[in-house]
Amino acid sequence: MICALFVKRPALSTELLAELELHGVDAMRGLLTTSTNGFSGTGRNTDIGGAPATRGEIQDWLKWKAAQDHCLINLGTIAAVAAALFSFVALWK
Repeated sequence: MICALFVKRPALSTELLAELELHGVDAMRGLLTTSTNGFSGTGRNTDIGGAPATRGEIQDWLKWKAAQDHCLINLGTIAAVAAALFSFVALWK
């Protein structure tokens, strides 16, 4: 994928990445918003019950997924503008 050239992968193990991909973005985002341990629920090193990772690892993964989506949206926008320009130029003939 071309976006992999522009978006740096987080420093997480492949097993953890596979586990996070299995659960998905929405599940991990929901887990982050509803979980605290009572004392430091927003700290990066907080263990989250029901998740195989700490809060910081999940946040890093979510940022990476959002950056990949943003890159794909930008590529799609560039492709759409180029297609519109080429079709407009084709009308002049």
